[in-house]
Amino acid sequence: MARIYSNSFFHYTTQEGLLGILQEGFKATYCKEQFKNKEGEIKYIGIPMISFCDIPLSLLSEVVYGDRGYAIGMKREWGLKKCLIPVFYYSPSENSMSTKLLQDSCSKFYANQIHSGDAQYTMLGISKPYEKFEDEAYIKGRKKENYQEREWRKIDYSQRIWYDLKCYTEWRGVKKSKPYLNEKLEFTIDDIELIMVKNDKTAQTVIKKILNPKFKICGQEISDKLRYQLISKIITKDQITNNF
Repeated sequence: MARIYSNSFFHYTTQEGLLGILQEGFKATYCKEQFKNKEGEIKYIGIPMISFCDIPLSLLSEVVYGDRGYAIGMKREWGLKKCLIPVFYYSPSENSMSTKLLQDSCSKFYANQIHSGDAQYTMLGISKPYEKFEDEAYIKGRKKENYQEREWRKIDYSQRIWYDLKCYTEWRGVKKSKPYLNEKLEFTIDDIELIMVKNDKTAQTVIKKILNPKFKICGQEISDKLRYQLISKIITKDQITNNF
């Protein structure tokens, strides 16, 4: 029977992002999340987090950001030790108790935009609607069903301020890449299951970077033995597509 989940937690990114993660660790950033309030209005909240998923590589085509071509897969033991939490996908029915709770939480957030640490705000950080609400700008280029993403998160609760749409837009600005926050998840080479790059050409680029004596893992110097151990974990997206 085919596995419906992976033993690894995957974080999809760009080549630049991948090299940055290897050298500095995973860094939190604000993500724009979609909710509805008690009046049924679509609202957005900027929540500080680091996101992963546990979709098997055999289903790479189903991954929202899989077309980026780069990912780092972390061992499940590492993710559980770092307290990653599976996202709760709540019912589209407004008669559902969980849906009512989250709509109420959304309304309270917009009335008081300070994350107080209470249970309702905590639930906002680890919840998503089963499917995206109809908002053309938000759903463009994305799958409608959030449930397919099988997301796990590390929420940065050190950030006391979460953002409404106006504040998030101002924080986000027009830069291609989002600014990062202080929350960081570090790891060792042994914690890494695999590193995915686009193809053989990009693999050579990443390998060249790793072989540079100045290349560090999460800020720590590494031996040549560990450097080659890290390189051995590299696999291309082409290999995955053709063999899984």
